[in-house]
Amino acid sequence: MWTPRRKVQCVLWLAELKSGTRVERRARREWNVDPPTRKSIYEWDKTLRETGSLISQAGKHPKQHVTEETVDRVHGSFSRSPRRSFRQASRELGVPPSTVKDIVHKRLRLHAYKLQLLHHIKPNDHRKRTDFAVEMLSHIEENDSYLDLVLFSDESTFYCVGKSTGITVTFWGSENPQQVIEYEGNTSKLIVWLGLHKHGVTGPFFFMVFPVTGHS
Repeated sequence: MWTPRRKVQCVLWLAELKSGTRVERRARREWNVDPPTRKSIYEWDKTLRETGSLISQAGKHPKQHVTEETVDRVHGSFSRSPRRSFRQASRELGVPPSTVKDIVHKRLRLHAYKLQLLHHIKPNDHRKRTDFAVEMLSHIEENDSYLDLVLFSDESTFYCVGKSTGITVTFWGSENPQQVIEYEGNTSKLIVWLGLHKHGVTGPFFFMVFPVTGHS
């Protein structure tokens, strides 16, 4: 109903009448329809002042129709390489990234799964963990101040050569692939270490020399 011509006319009336209510009355009388709201009139006035136009930008660039052929091409691209990004697929297929995203989410209904970086658990590890927990509980029960001597620590490795981690690798699929990432240990890297104890935090410390030991 509210064509650009009528919007402009409302803005001109607003400049003349200095009142949104008066513009509503004028529009009802001139066009014999329910008038636009005062909020709309003031928004049109603001838009015209800021952009110089009341023509919808969406009207200038209508959304392109997505063919089944395009959907099949996107499906094939992610079937061959499920870890690729929307931009990579866009460059390969010559399809806008926004269209690729819509097809993946709305047509193919694929989900993004983050691959986990895990250490291999050996058969004896479960028993060792249980023994450690039982021993710790025993020490705490025997000595109330035992936790004053305990330091919990952890470390994170940052690779200096563009190395992927479980946070940066995404797998697109209809089901969780349940995959893990294999990684090599002998690459340039930096280790950040931090300790947590009863009275506060120790660190962080940065290490470039390996392996990291108590003397490091």
